[in-house]
Amino acid sequence: MFKSFNKRIEEGRDLSKKEIRELIESLQQQLNEVDSEILLTIEKNDYVQLTQLINKRKRIYDLKAVVEDACEEKSTHGLTKIVHEILRDTANLTSIKGDEWVDAWHETVDKLNKGSHRALSSTVDWSHSLLSKGNNLQQRMSKSTIQYTAKGLSALATKLTNKH
Repeated sequence: MFKSFNKRIEEGRDLSKKEIRELIESLQQQLNEVDSEILLTIEKNDYVQLTQLINKRKRIYDLKAVVEDACEEKSTHGLTKIVHEILRDTANLTSIKGDEWVDAWHETVDKLNKGSHRALSSTVDWSHSLLSKGNNLQQRMSKSTIQYTAKGLSALATKLTNKH
């Protein structure tokens, strides 16, 4: 909806009172939707999303207040210019914040990936070490058992040959 208003303003067309009312109603509807999302987010205890929604609600509320204030002015051209600037600034801010959020998430995912890699690597090293020690212990026990068995059989063979 904002794109259509922005396009009309860029073409140099003024917004009619009906279009301004539609814009204000749309902003109010968005405020109501964000308020509903805030309540659901509070129930989920998702404070990151709650912060984002509160910031979004503030931007929409500020935009609505500016449009309403400008609507009270007699100059339609002034209103058109103000609405255009607000929409442009909001789009720029949203774009910049979006890029910052994407960069922050990318950095967080990279850190998580590196941490997981380190944990997996240390687990594999630990498992390898444990298996190696177990194998060495088993070899020593097998060697010792074979040696004792060989000595015992040798002693038995010696006794049997001495008796005959």
